Amino acid sequence: MSLSGISINSITMPPTVIMGKTDVGTPGTRVQLDSSTTPLKSGVTIKAVVTNTDKILVGNNIVDSTNGYRLGPAETIFLEITTLATVYLDAIAAGSVTYIAS
Repeated sequence: MSLSGISINSITMPPTVIMGKTDVGTPGTRVQLDSSTTPLKSGVTIKAVVTNTDKILVGNNIVDSTNGYRLGPAETIFLEITTLATVYLDAIAAGSVTYIAS
């Protein structure tokens, strides 16, 4: 297939699925989504747990309770990243996220 000079010869499917749950127990204390450095082919979908009482903040290693992408209860975000270890979380109130990556 060729589009405007772009050629796609093959697509490598992800060999595995990684999933889990991460708790942010203390607001204002950044936690890593997952310490896995397993290479991802696609990225990760992160979903704030529906029973959270406030926002979870998603970002890099400088995210805190005043900056980051805010996820309300049951909201999701997809990040096209190469490893889970690059994603960090903080919270306005203690809460959790679930995630699935490939």
